[in-house]
Amino acid sequence: MMLDKLIRQIAMFHLVMGMQPGRFLADYFTFLKYVPAWAPGAYFVRYAKEGAELATRLRNSLFDVVKADVVCILSAKTLRERFRS
Repeated sequence: MMLDKLIRQIAMFHLVMGMQPGRFLADYFTFLKYVPAWAPGAYFVRYAKEGAELATRLRNSLFDVVKADVVCILSAKTLRERFRS
């Protein structure tokens, strides 16, 4: 759970920093969004990629929590049915 909280905080930081207008040169020069990540000065591409990975990780961690809860509920339900018969 502590890791989930850390992931949420980092993802929120990335979102806030990325949403600031004018923070990256690609906001002014739209052709820069096609620059590869390895190019010098293309930190915004690496920043966006890291933010996307964090968002995916956050989404998957929340899904895993719900999935584990559903499995727990279903297994408890089947145990009750077994004991009743």
